[in-house]
Amino acid sequence: MGLAAGFFGGLIDTLISRVLDVIWAFPIFLLAISLSIVLIAHGIDIGPISITAGSLWLPISIIGIVYIPYVARPVRGQVLSLKERRVRLGGHGPGRCPAIAS
Repeated sequence: MGLAAGFFGGLIDTLISRVLDVIWAFPIFLLAISLSIVLIAHGIDIGPISITAGSLWLPISIIGIVYIPYVARPVRGQVLSLKERRVRLGGHGPGRCPAIAS
């Protein structure tokens, strides 16, 4: 999510950042406990993704949902900094003739 937000920017960056802000607004343990209560009782059934109530994938998905902002924010920042960095083309390095490199 952070890679997509940083790379595309604009509206996509704004939407992903706001979703991450909403997740980040909740205390971690409260969010994890709330998600586990709801998902263990009902499971997940979102389109092609279907995880039953007693599956081992539920705790994995809960941990993933809770910790996404802690990974996505630094990745977004790194992508934005790399996007703004000036990159020297290989043909314009020292010892090359500008007429040939162009």
